[in-house]
Amino acid sequence: MKNITLFLLLLNLSGSMYAQSEHKVIVESDSLKKQGSLDKNGLKTGKWVYYHDNGNVKYVGRYKKGELQGEWKGFYRNGNTQIISTYKKGKRDGRSKEFHRNGQLLATGKYKDDQETGQWRSYYENGQLSKIGNLINGKAIGEWKYYYENGHSEAVGMIHHGVKTGEWKFYHENGQLRSTGEYKMAAKTGEWKWYTEDGALQGIRNYLNNKEDGLYIYYNSNGSPSVTGNSSNGEKIGEWKWYTEDGEIKAIKNFAANKENGLLMEYYDNGQLRCVGEMKDSLKTGEWKWYYHNKNLMNLAHYKAGKLFGEWNFYYENGQLEATGIMDNGVKIGEWKYYHENGLLKNQGTTKENKSVGKWLWYYENGQLQAEGNYDNNGQQIDQWKWYHNNGQIEITGQYANGDKTDQWNWYGKNGKLLKTGRYTRGKKKAGKWRVYRIETGQLKSIDNYKTNKRTYYNEKGEPENTINIDPFEEDGS
Repeated sequence: MKNITLFLLLLNLSGSMYAQSEHKVIVESDSLKKQGSLDKNGLKTGKWVYYHDNGNVKYVGRYKKGELQGEWKGFYRNGNTQIISTYKKGKRDGRSKEFHRNGQLLATGKYKDDQETGQWRSYYENGQLSKIGNLINGKAIGEWKYYYENGHSEAVGMIHHGVKTGEWKFYHENGQLRSTGEYKMAAKTGEWKWYTEDGALQGIRNYLNNKEDGLYIYYNSNGSPSVTGNSSNGEKIGEWKWYTEDGEIKAIKNFAANKENGLLMEYYDNGQLRCVGEMKDSLKTGEWKWYYHNKNLMNLAHYKAGKLFGEWNFYYENGQLEATGIMDNGVKIGEWKYYHENGLLKNQGTTKENKSVGKWLWYYENGQLQAEGNYDNNGQQIDQWKWYHNNGQIEITGQYANGDKTDQWNWYGKNGKLLKTGRYTRGKKKAGKWRVYRIETGQLKSIDNYKTNKRTYYNEKGEPENTINIDPFEEDGS
């Protein structure tokens, strides 16, 4: 009903005027033109017309002693009627109609002393009723009904002096009840129920002064409880439980003042415990344990104010230790060790603020050394690194500086024969001559010359066969 702000401001725009007769004038103000008469006291009188900037009429009606009087009409730019309202001494009084741009009725009702009164109806652009109810002095009162554009009921309930009161019902667009409960001075109160589009009970909440207070239950699609708990003054309190559709516990959490406090337990779908620990102000604290489906321990950690502290242990599903080390304020520090699933050491070294520093060692599952090298304090590889075949023979040797390959690098086969050798400049760029040797015989196979960007292949007699161009910026796959 108040979708359209009526003409009171627009109809009293000031602007430049020039006389056409004793009292008749044309007034221009920006793009809006208006035409009408003034009485001897300079007040608007009689018929006045206002225009859109495209020339179409925007408003038309009559004045009496400078006040709107009688029927006034407003129009869209396309010429369709926007509103028809009746005025008495400058105030809306009597029947009023508002229209959509497509010409369909938008709203209809009565005014008295510029306030909506009596029954008002609103409509969608397709002509379907949108809402219906009564007003007194511009405030809704009594039963109000709301509808979806498809004609199904959307909501119905009582309003007193403009605020919701008593029982209200809300519906899904398919017509099924969506929720129902009571309002007291526009605030939800008591038990409220929610339903699915299929009509099944979805949840129950209790309210006091529009805040959740009391029992809270939500249900799975099969009707079994999904979440249960209690609230007070809009905050979760006490024990809350989450369930699977099969009725198995998913989680148990305790709350105080809407924050997780106390024991927390989470479960797998089969009911097996997944993790357990304490919460304080919604942050992990103290000892926490995680478990595999087979009940074996997965992870053992300690927390302070939500951050990891002290020894942290990880385990394989077979129960073997996977990793162990120290955490400080949520970051890895000190010596860390990682193990293969067979229990033998996989790699070990020192960590500083989650970065590897100093010397690190890697091992095969048979316990044979796999690699060794050093990191600087920023976690970048430095100095000489070595990799080994699982038979103990050297596989690769090379230098690092600030995390980049540099200087001479060599590759070897399991038989100890040299397979490839070459030099890097800073930034992984190959330089000089790179030689590749045959695995079986150790004879020269090719030479890449990064000064001429040419590759020369050699036959088994050591004689050059052919030469091709190479890309000096190709990525190093070594």
